[in-house]
Amino acid sequence: MTPTETLDNSEYNRVKSLLQLDLDYENLQDEFQNLNRLAASIADTDISLVNLIDSYTQWTVSHFGMGVQQIPREESVCNYTIREEDHLEIARLDKDPRFKDKFFVAGNGSDFNLKYYYGIPLTMESGEKIGALCVLDKDEKEMTPEKIQQLKLIALEIVEHLELKKQLKTLRREVLEGLKIKNKLAHDIRGPLTGILGLSEIALDDELAKIEMRSYFKMIGKSSTQLLDLTKDILNSKNPKKNPGVRKVSIKELGDKIIHLYQPQATYKNIVIKVDISENDQEKSVYLDSLLQIIGNLISNAIKFTPSGGNVILGLSIGISEEIETLEIQVEDSGSGFSAEKIRNILDGKGISSMGTSGEIGFGLGLKLVKSMVEEMGGDFNISAVENSGGRLKMVIPQY
Repeated sequence: MTPTETLDNSEYNRVKSLLQLDLDYENLQDEFQNLNRLAASIADTDISLVNLIDSYTQWTVSHFGMGVQQIPREESVCNYTIREEDHLEIARLDKDPRFKDKFFVAGNGSDFNLKYYYGIPLTMESGEKIGALCVLDKDEKEMTPEKIQQLKLIALEIVEHLELKKQLKTLRREVLEGLKIKNKLAHDIRGPLTGILGLSEIALDDELAKIEMRSYFKMIGKSSTQLLDLTKDILNSKNPKKNPGVRKVSIKELGDKIIHLYQPQATYKNIVIKVDISENDQEKSVYLDSLLQIIGNLISNAIKFTPSGGNVILGLSIGISEEIETLEIQVEDSGSGFSAEKIRNILDGKGISSMGTSGEIGFGLGLKLVKSMVEEMGGDFNISAVENSGGRLKMVIPQY
């Protein structure tokens, strides 16, 4: 089965499963490089890669023998591997009409002129194929059953490593949710207790109060003070800023990270990508949880629909909503914008495929997934752009 522009639930779930891992694609090389070396050694190939595939891009998160970081999804051989149940083997890439003209086959240089490919899907426990372990070489190869079994074991080891990351992320979110409930509970208790404490103090000052009443209000005041002190202890304990399991970065660091990750895509299409952060917000910190995936999908979508010579601007700022600090994310581009129908489809959670300005294949997943992830985090997702005037997407995500 070859990739098409048809969107189905399985593809949506596949990409969502990858995004929920909340990976930093630049920080996985050290974790998997030894497995890459082992895979290349077993297969007797020059190259071994661990590739993860989202809505727009194939990310080479770990490599041996070939230093490619990312390529468009439609250019990838592994994009076909994730459609297979067991593996994909191509003996001669240069004779396959799907790949013979790709840069890694027809190009010049030591990293190119590849002929042989063998890929194994990276299948999560829930069944989604989020990427592939692959080996490549400039010469034809023959895989024995023993080699294939060993490569599958390496692929399984990579998946188990990612599953562990997923479990740790779930635990981290549970900690944050517990802190959120704890803070709400403590704040809910503080209000009534403060009022009771105030009333007891007034009653104690009343010269007409009987001795029995004064004694009673003394007990109320003492109990209320103890409970009020308890709420202070709750609010001050286990501050998430000191919790090593909760990742926080400055807004400037977040913006720099996004530029570094997505500059290659922008450069490929001759698009200028900028980050707009006010001076006051530069050093303010935010939870990194899922932000790279959310903002990354927005940036990739904007690049896809912006013509050569255009601009993509990412705005990041801190706001306040109902006494809760929020991260406000805005992405603007000089592309074709959104029709009223497309805005309705996106807000209704529908994934509609469409081609990019340079013919990029669309899978209709990016904005649908972003909307879902933002809402799961208790945030808001809005579109305030019209057709032929560029796109403008805005998200507000609470920081608790």
